[in-house]
Amino acid sequence: MLIFPINSKNIVNILTFILGFVYLSGYLINAIFLRNQGIGNISLIKAQFIETGLMFTIITALISVQPYYSFLFFHRIMEGKKYSIVKKYLIISFMTLVTVNFLWVLNFSIFFTHYDWSTEINIFKFTLGYKMRTIFTFYSIAFFVFVWLFRKVESLNIGRKWKESVTIPLRLIILLITVLFDIVLYQNIQWIGTVWNVVRFYIYALGGFTAITIWTRARFIKEEKDKNKYSFLMYAACFLIPLFYVMLTTYSNSIYIILPTNRGGKLPVTRATISFASDKIPSRIKIKSNGSVTTRPVYIIEQNDECIYIIHKYPAFKNFEFPEVFMLRENDIDSITFKKFDVRRDNLK
Repeated sequence: MLIFPINSKNIVNILTFILGFVYLSGYLINAIFLRNQGIGNISLIKAQFIETGLMFTIITALISVQPYYSFLFFHRIMEGKKYSIVKKYLIISFMTLVTVNFLWVLNFSIFFTHYDWSTEINIFKFTLGYKMRTIFTFYSIAFFVFVWLFRKVESLNIGRKWKESVTIPLRLIILLITVLFDIVLYQNIQWIGTVWNVVRFYIYALGGFTAITIWTRARFIKEEKDKNKYSFLMYAACFLIPLFYVMLTTYSNSIYIILPTNRGGKLPVTRATISFASDKIPSRIKIKSNGSVTTRPVYIIEQNDECIYIIHKYPAFKNFEFPEVFMLRENDIDSITFKKFDVRRDNLK
């Protein structure tokens, strides 16, 4: 049951709310990041905020919705089965865990670069001779085959012992494949482990936000005839608004930093060489050649009508910290030359 009836007016209102939510989220994420770098001159209107907020909304929706609907999916499969309540929910929880692991890996695979997909796989210092794309394809096929076999066996009208003699080995096999694949990711995609150490705080906040949202909706529907039913929304807002801000902050300090700029993040994908009309630039990034003044290869992290902000070293994945930021005035710049690169391929530090 929906909280609001579906009609043309409500659809327009919902779309307006979504657009406003996307833009506001993008602005706040970018503002939190820039203020952490000491940049206070932040534009209020920028198309980039829509891209940033849209990626935040997509990632948040996927991470929060997938565990919930995976649980419901396997709960429906196990309905009417002659298991004890404890055993039934243990099976459902196991299946949900394996499924969510696959879905989250699938989500974050969109951030893999060509270099990541072409990485030669090593596990426990042994070279397998296969690339990441091959191992990922095998893992995906194994997961879908497992889910299909699990549903098929559970639908058969056979004795419980015969059924368990098939499903228990199946669960052990998919668990082994899942653990081995996670180890492969952790050992071969170096930024995965670093990202998780920071992103987990975002996931914790998102989990609390999702749980309170589900509880609020359930209470709202249950008290539908109560004149004070909207009071539940007010109570929930006291928790949801702080959690939402925590989500924005943790996202800005983790996921936003490792997302490339062409995917709604802040990780540079181009180097820039800047030419100047004057000699008024910091000596650490200045190069003089044939009477002209240019910078060393730098990375632009923010730009507005008056100035640009650059860093002269590439951000380190290990500590999620940006090096010192330099501000350059637009009026002092003659030209900017960009060159695309792949940070993992080029082994930048």
